Amino acid sequence: MQAQSSSYSLVNLIEMAQACRQAGDYCQALSLLEQAVRVEPMMVDIGLNLATAYEELGRSNDALGLLIKMAAMHPDCPEINFAIGNLHAQMGDHSEAVIYFREVISAAEDCGEAHYNLGNALRELNRLEEALASFARAAELRPDLAAAHYNLAQILTLFHRTEDAGLQYAAVIALEPGFQNAREHLREISTEMTGVSADIPIVNPPKAAVSLYEKALKLQEQEDWSAAEHCYRAALMLFPDFSEAHNNLGTTLLALGDQESAIACFQKALELRADYGLAHNNLGSVYQKLERFEEALRSYRTATLFSPDSADAWLNLGAMQQQFGHVFEAETSYLCALKLAPNDEQAHDNLGSVLQRQERWGEAENHHRTAVSIDPDSGAAWKNLGIALQAQGKI
Repeated sequence: MQAQSSSYSLVNLIEMAQACRQAGDYCQALSLLEQAVRVEPMMVDIGLNLATAYEELGRSNDALGLLIKMAAMHPDCPEINFAIGNLHAQMGDHSEAVIYFREVISAAEDCGEAHYNLGNALRELNRLEEALASFARAAELRPDLAAAHYNLAQILTLFHRTEDAGLQYAAVIALEPGFQNAREHLREISTEMTGVSADIPIVNPPKAAVSLYEKALKLQEQEDWSAAEHCYRAALMLFPDFSEAHNNLGTTLLALGDQESAIACFQKALELRADYGLAHNNLGSVYQKLERFEEALRSYRTATLFSPDSADAWLNLGAMQQQFGHVFEAETSYLCALKLAPNDEQAHDNLGSVLQRQERWGEAENHHRTAVSIDPDSGAAWKNLGIALQAQGKI
């Protein structure tokens, strides 16, 4: 009966401590957690909560002392080592933080947060090559963590890997559209890559050219491709530097089966506007159809740099990365696509396939299920769902 009474007392103490913390009464929360530790000194969660309570009251040394005692009792507990690493980092002792984050990784290599925090500590120590590797691994393991992509981009910039940095900033923008610092950095990279400043005024086409362009758009919507081609060409006769008309003429010619002429149109659009993300994406699509996969990959990468808010560009990039076996990069691209277009059936199904390659069957199943719920007629999604279920012994 005594053991049962202690158990109930422990539950009550923890619940009361949580209520006090939520109410901002950290002193009372600390007192309750200290009592809980006396009841059950070996319970890791209670000790971690007590250490947090010490931190909240500015008693970092007490928190560190408690955590080190806990580590002695639980030498193989990654959660304790993670907390010690964080505390050392907060106290400015980044060398010690590195030691403990590496301990976490040795026990749980797939802990993305540990790689991320290790990267931060290494960066503080100016060990930039090691920080680069840590942030890259963090971004692989936690492709949804915008901060990992952002910090990776910053280190890549220091190593003058401008385009790679830009792709990471683009991922940040897709994952967190309000991340203004990432947009500013990407804008700087875009200017550096194109040599064109956003401040240069754009010369607008004359009204007659715009009228023909708008007529061509309507014809394109009606799939009257020959008439659309005629109108786009007429608009370009009036204003040869009409980049949008060159791009749309390219999509029209592609529909008419003239792939090489379509490439020439997209290239002309990009000659006029090197930062024209849609034209890069369209050019990539033609290259992909022609099985010029390296060129397609390059075009899709550039498309996301200049149009980080385009779900279609991320989806296409992910498909090409998947084809080349770059599963972690593809996972990031599909997550970016889904952040921008949550109901995209193809992105869900493709992401599920990438997760299958990593044997993350439960997550794959969830995405394939979402895909078939969006498009019940998708045979590929149903097939992939079956593969995921079979791998888990569910069918």
